[in-house]
Amino acid sequence: MKSIRTAIIGASGHYGQVTDAAKQGLIPLPLGIAPGDRGEDVSGLARALGIKQFDSWQEMLDEIDPQLAVVNSWYGHMAEKTVYCLERGIHVFSEKPLAASFEQLEALEKAYASGHAALGCMLNLNCCGWYKAIEQSVAQGDIGKLRLIHAQKSYRMGSRGPQYQNRDDYGGTIPWVGMHAIDWILGLAGRCEQVSAYHTRLDNGGNGDMETCAVISMQLEDEVLASADLDFLRPSG
Repeated sequence: MKSIRTAIIGASGHYGQVTDAAKQGLIPLPLGIAPGDRGEDVSGLARALGIKQFDSWQEMLDEIDPQLAVVNSWYGHMAEKTVYCLERGIHVFSEKPLAASFEQLEALEKAYASGHAALGCMLNLNCCGWYKAIEQSVAQGDIGKLRLIHAQKSYRMGSRGPQYQNRDDYGGTIPWVGMHAIDWILGLAGRCEQVSAYHTRLDNGGNGDMETCAVISMQLEDEVLASADLDFLRPSG
């Protein structure tokens, strides 16, 4: 097992991708965890993993000096931590979206381009067997020439935590939920040439600014057409 010093910033995303790898012996356990945002409770995860809990993620990075930072704070705020880490030469494995605004994206691209640290995103579903089977089938021409793609992601709404209530904290249902569907489509059909999208916050069960559902329409290379619909409309049962 290759030794790598790892630290976790926040516990609001899919940190399980890293902790599961550690439990399987693929990487060492992270050395510490700290909240990424106000009110974020990481104590339960710290106890479960048996690792040190810090109050400040900046102080944690100073003490541990990690080679890899796992960033999964509130979704709209991840870019600032990622930029900070990249500028310090720390590799980053970030929850999605990497950036939730054009300003964040510009800062992120600048930090990545000016350094030597690697940057990865938690788009793990494109590694699943079902997607690999689709990808292989399309590449082999099993379905003929690709002309139309449709993707869907459906979640239960329920009562969501504070990070979902405000758009600045949440980042939006398309960047959070739709990111996977967009990734699938681009993986199968290549570059996007035109895109439009719509969303609504109506009937979101009192969850603040959180969008209930959204649709995306895309035209890709070779005039392949694609659509995705994303929702929190799955019945609670």
